[in-house]
Amino acid sequence: MIEGAWAFALPVRHPLASSFRYYAPIVADLLPEGGVLFITDREVYRHIQQSNKFSIPDLTLETPINETSIQAMRQKKEVSMELPESVYGIPVAVTARPMFDEETSEVIASFGLVLPRQLSNQMKQMAIQLNDGLGGVSAAMQEISATSAEINHNQASLHKEFENVKKLTDDINQVMGFIREIADQTNMLGLNAAIEAARAGEAGRGFSVVAEEIRKLSEESKRTVQKIKELTSNIQSSILQTAKSSEGVLQSVEESAAASEQVTASIAELVQLAEQLDNLAGKL
Repeated sequence: MIEGAWAFALPVRHPLASSFRYYAPIVADLLPEGGVLFITDREVYRHIQQSNKFSIPDLTLETPINETSIQAMRQKKEVSMELPESVYGIPVAVTARPMFDEETSEVIASFGLVLPRQLSNQMKQMAIQLNDGLGGVSAAMQEISATSAEINHNQASLHKEFENVKKLTDDINQVMGFIREIADQTNMLGLNAAIEAARAGEAGRGFSVVAEEIRKLSEESKRTVQKIKELTSNIQSSILQTAKSSEGVLQSVEESAAASEQVTASIAELVQLAEQLDNLAGKL
């Protein structure tokens, strides 16, 4: 872990800064995937607290601040950014909030949190694979519409693609359950942290702010999980309906055109659901 010393660059010691050494190590390791907390002045990092689960070796004291902190201080409001793997070696989400001089209300620093985006990336990858699987289904249906002679062959390919899509939705549900467990644990940890902050009185003021942010993060995660659950349920329902429709292709060559149109409509619905899943993954 790294903990910086507060420099004389700030004319007034902010409550979050003065109590950083007490709450930062605890909060960093309370986060389900770990995180990095930091405090900057207007130019460089002054406090950094890495976690045991997740750390950023390239993030060090006295180095220039990131664009998230710059924008937070410039706009005088909380700013969040997604940074690609090329910045710190792993995709991360960075949130920074301006810190104000309590006497002059001037922006003097920023407080921020860096979180890994591994779970989100897994969800996005599943959404991509889901789209790829649906692309295979669509291609198979185009083959069915083009020639009746290859119906049986394409039907086998179609069922294989359905199995692949079903497996992906099962994987999504598994990850979703893990995220829900994390959200519940985070909410409980945030509640306990808030109670401890209240007991600590003035010394726990900074800790209380962070504890409330943790609980908000937990509630947002729960809402996102519920939306994903609804989407995966709709996807599985559409897959079942599509599979039933495709079985009708084998009954008669004359009915193949109508069945293909019905399946194509179901595929379009699945593609739309996959896009919504990808958007929700970005909010985790």
